[in-house]
Amino acid sequence: MCATLPSAMGSLEGKVAVVLAFLLLAGFLFVYSASFPLSLRLTGDPWALLKRQIVGGVLGVVALVVLWRVDYHVWSRIDDLLLGGAFVLLSLTLLPPLAEGSRWLRLGPFPFQPSEMGKVALILYVAGSLVRRGDRVARYREGVLPYLLVLAAFGTVLLLQPDLGMLGVYVVTVAFLLWVGGIPVRHLLLTLAGALPAAGVVLFLARYRLERLVAFLNPDSYRDTYAYQTFQSLLAVGSGGVFGR
Repeated sequence: MCATLPSAMGSLEGKVAVVLAFLLLAGFLFVYSASFPLSLRLTGDPWALLKRQIVGGVLGVVALVVLWRVDYHVWSRIDDLLLGGAFVLLSLTLLPPLAEGSRWLRLGPFPFQPSEMGKVALILYVAGSLVRRGDRVARYREGVLPYLLVLAAFGTVLLLQPDLGMLGVYVVTVAFLLWVGGIPVRHLLLTLAGALPAAGVVLFLARYRLERLVAFLNPDSYRDTYAYQTFQSLLAVGSGGVFGR
């Protein structure tokens, strides 16, 4: 086993495992650093929220290993069903009796965020669909329009939650997949140009979105209001350094 470890670590799966381990450990560190005063005040145990995060991380790794063993062709055969199921779950967040907050659902003792499941379903659907369409993706009607309609459906629900940040993740993810899938760049640029006015309307519909954008463009003028958290983070790093005191 030891003899095969270097070759395993050099493989794509090994590199992904290293990145995953790093992200998990960094996440545990950040959760503990941010939550131990609150955890101590609420439960009397400064480690309570960290323990919960570790349990979730272990369950996630187990799910990863199980799903990794499944032939990816299985997912390509049911990607449309997965996408539809993710959309239904996402839509349920708009129903107060079922929703745990505006973006969460609760399954027994476990709350979960359907939009996270939607990201995975969207990736599987777009990738599988591009393969099935083949050379037809060179036509706008085949290569871009169907995915715009899917994004419009998911985006409507995300804006009603509201979760503009997640919608941005969806848009970037789909755009990247379309580019990798061979969609003509001119089609992507044309779509981007057409989407800019809609993005402007979305920003102006909610004042807080516009305020965040203005603060991002000119943080010094809003250091005590909209950019307060950003400046406090910079002060923390500046006074404590990367590793703290």
